[in-house]
Amino acid sequence: MKTLVKLLPLCVALGYASQASAGCGLTITFDNNMGKEITVLKVEAKPTGGTYSTVYSNDFTLGVGKKVTKAIETSIGCAAPHNLRVEYKKGGNTMYLSKGPLITAVDKKINLDFDD
Repeated sequence: MKTLVKLLPLCVALGYASQASAGCGLTITFDNNMGKEITVLKVEAKPTGGTYSTVYSNDFTLGVGKKVTKAIETSIGCAAPHNLRVEYKKGGNTMYLSKGPLITAVDKKINLDFDD
């Protein structure tokens, strides 16, 4: 019994570590409400207080008034709040749109609105 009690904290710690490294599947809807076509270059994610890492890097074009939905997988477990950052091009300018922290344990469908 004493061995079981000693191993319990280790088992709990390993359980949390495996959850955190499992990643989180998100569905992101990109909504272009600008007066110009944009090209999404990449999507990055980070936990609060962490650093951004690229989670999606296939460029796609989003026409004026159009919506596109993409499925992505972050490297952060769903239990941790996420911050998202999108790098996109509008005309000749590279710009960023950030959103977060997002409670991804509850809502895995994210809307990103691009507005002028």
